[in-house]
Amino acid sequence: MAKTQNSKRYDLEDRTFEFATRVRKFARSLNKDIANFDDCKQLIRSSGSVGANYIEANEALSKKDFVMRTKICRKEAKESRYWLRLIDSFCCGRRIISIMLFRTLAKTCFWAEILDSRFRGNDKKSLPQQELDTNNNVELEREKVVLENEARELTHIFGSIVTKSS
Repeated sequence: MAKTQNSKRYDLEDRTFEFATRVRKFARSLNKDIANFDDCKQLIRSSGSVGANYIEANEALSKKDFVMRTKICRKEAKESRYWLRLIDSFCCGRRIISIMLFRTLAKTCFWAEILDSRFRGNDKKSLPQQELDTNNNVELEREKVVLENEARELTHIFGSIVTKSS
């Protein structure tokens, strides 16, 4: 009877592993600048630490050890969320705004051809590439938000486990 009421089972080992895997994929697709490089290293470490400490908590020698390791899981999930919020996935967030502003101006401005040649740098293939990069950045931002939410949920889950275990 309990199985039918709670048919959706959450395996935190799998969930934390999936979280760490997605974070690594996300980090690989970011621009490689100095700030993102250091932030990504920290993010990768903290996201992997969530799952590693959960495995350790499951193998705890005592209830006190379990609670301590679960608190570390919660702390690492919070830290992962911090690094996700800090990472600048757009490298230069004004780039998308500039492209959108350019498109608006190009539609309404008498000098659209002049703006077009200046924006493109006289290269006719330049704008489609920037559109691809923009779409990629939007996808990166979406993934970043999903990962932030997952980190927040893991923080709440581990906080609940600590509360119930104390």
